[in-house]
Amino acid sequence: MIQIKNILPILFLLTGVLFAGKRIQFRDIWSQRPILGVRLIAGNDTLFSDSRGEVRLNENFAPHKPLMVFKTGYFEEAISASQNLVWLTPLSEADEIVASGKSLRSAVMGLPAHVSRISPQSGWTGASANLGELLKGMGGIQIKAYGAGGQMQTVSLRGMSASQTQVSLDGVPLNNLQLGSVDLGLLDLAALGDLFVYRGGSLYLGGSGAIGGALNIHAAELSEKQTYHLFYQRASWANESFGGQWQLPVFGLRQQISFLRAYGANNYSALNPNQHTTLQNRDFSRWNGQYQAEYDFSDQLNASVFLLQTKNKRGAPKPFVSPSTENANRARMDTDQNLAKVKLSYATQTGGVTLQVYDRNEWMRYDDPAVVINNRNLHSLHFNQEVGLQLRGRFRPFPSVEFLLGAEGARYKVNSTNAGIHRRAVQSAYLLSTYEYTLENAWLKSLQFRSGLRLEGEENATLVALPGMGISLQGSFGEAYATAGKNFRRPTLNDLYWVPGGNRNLLAETSWNYETGLKYTRQTGLFLWQGQAALFRNEVQNQIKWLPVAGLWQPQNVSAVRSEGVELSLEIGHFTNRHKLLLNYSVGRAEKRRADTPQDQTVGNQLPYTPREQYSILAQSGYRLMDGGLRYTGSSFSYVSMANDPQNIIPAYHTLDIWLSVSLKRAQHLLRLKAALLNTLNRSYEVVKGYPMPPREWRIILEITHL
Repeated sequence: MIQIKNILPILFLLTGVLFAGKRIQFRDIWSQRPILGVRLIAGNDTLFSDSRGEVRLNENFAPHKPLMVFKTGYFEEAISASQNLVWLTPLSEADEIVASGKSLRSAVMGLPAHVSRISPQSGWTGASANLGELLKGMGGIQIKAYGAGGQMQTVSLRGMSASQTQVSLDGVPLNNLQLGSVDLGLLDLAALGDLFVYRGGSLYLGGSGAIGGALNIHAAELSEKQTYHLFYQRASWANESFGGQWQLPVFGLRQQISFLRAYGANNYSALNPNQHTTLQNRDFSRWNGQYQAEYDFSDQLNASVFLLQTKNKRGAPKPFVSPSTENANRARMDTDQNLAKVKLSYATQTGGVTLQVYDRNEWMRYDDPAVVINNRNLHSLHFNQEVGLQLRGRFRPFPSVEFLLGAEGARYKVNSTNAGIHRRAVQSAYLLSTYEYTLENAWLKSLQFRSGLRLEGEENATLVALPGMGISLQGSFGEAYATAGKNFRRPTLNDLYWVPGGNRNLLAETSWNYETGLKYTRQTGLFLWQGQAALFRNEVQNQIKWLPVAGLWQPQNVSAVRSEGVELSLEIGHFTNRHKLLLNYSVGRAEKRRADTPQDQTVGNQLPYTPREQYSILAQSGYRLMDGGLRYTGSSFSYVSMANDPQNIIPAYHTLDIWLSVSLKRAQHLLRLKAALLNTLNRSYEVVKGYPMPPREWRIILEITHL
């Protein structure tokens, strides 16, 4: 009889032969991009992944033993040599604070919630020309578009308004100081990095305006290699744009310079009711310039600079009513915005700290020859300025305990022909803590408890306390979680001081957000499945509404609102990132819960411009040097007013966009020609009443990238 001890050496020898020259690839589980510099411990050997994220194993390692994987900014992993593809999870969203070693499995900052990470470089961009188009169809996100490219696009989350959604760039708020909203079309999509969407808000990114949620946009990653990217786009209705980005590292200083020039006429026709009318005053002219630089003084100390300027001129048309009124649409708007910020980051093995200072300015001029005041055509000027400081720290005293704390301060100044000259100073501080209990179970990995408190204050105002807490169960299936937190929104400066109608006695809006959900992650072969399901409720008190008071429209704290629903998403991606499928579906109701007046009959009615259902299908596939994709989005009808008049609605609509690209590689250059057809079904639809969206539209894009 053959003894086992005589067979084992032969089996190990055969296994070694089978695994000789074996390759393992490492990819980021969020962006699905290859990871350079992953350290793999295989026996006595230490190997590092190349630019493709691959490691070639030597012939003399022991395949029956686990392999240890390390990468700064990612969780360490123990893997099997039989794996061909390994997905690594980043420690957190806060790229500026890098902690090495074993850490808590927290993919993003703050309480557990339905959070999405969207990368402009992931392929979902398709033929998107701006950030608003990129977010179109994403679960729980509503984009209000006031017409074709170049017109205003705002974002709202979970049935709330655009001013109740906070938008930040690396933590710096971008919301307009007078209006509270953000025009996403003003941002250069090609120059941006990953975008995080926090539905329901975030104590880390909290503060005024995060009642519906928060968006945090990261600047583009800077490279150690000199590269550049140039593009030109031609589209329907005389729309053109061109721009580029250059990565220029010099003596360890990583830099990127970006610019964008875009303009268009947008003189497409609209149907009202049975007559086609060419729209006017929808033209625009825009220029974006951006500079960012980053330097590592040591492995722990890092400094970065970010400069952004946007100039935009466009028509500011009133809603389209009829051909006769369209001829009187002549209002114009000029805006000039800039942002400058400097950040210092210091990281250790147990945490780190960042200090960020910023200054942002907004100029706007509005002219309307159809409005005459004191025998003069309307000519209003507005200047807003915000100067702020943010100090953020991260501390991990024990492997299972982590603290995130920070303090922020900002001073605002407004000089407006309609709102006057006013100043505001705000301060905030927050502390978030996470405790993780490790479970010795094949299915259940850990149990996390998270809690936080954010304090917000300003001059001559009551201090606002925003508590939050959550629990999550991590397992081989993914994560199950439940969370609750408080948010608020200060009145905008227009709400307080606009002439006529401003109300200086307004109270801040407050809300309680509740959410429970499940995140599912599974790898089958070369495909990664990622699913999310979230059930949410948002209770808002003292909502601010402009109402007629004694013949004058004035903002009042009158309404209570409840928003609740379900959000579902499923993404399936191939390890090559060439084949992807994303499904989104959300259903919910945002309704009024309290009467504004004794005669108010609108309690229980749906909020205006809030559809019950939204859904989308995004698909992408590629073969060799060809790529193509489609985006199908749909929305149920929505009411235009709180009265919920069935005769005054935005009808249900759906759109289909398709694109195809062909690439050619020559001498470290990638030449790509992309063609796109938007609204392929040629549907006539509106997102905002009186602002018809474009019919079928074509785009041709030429890109040159130095690899």
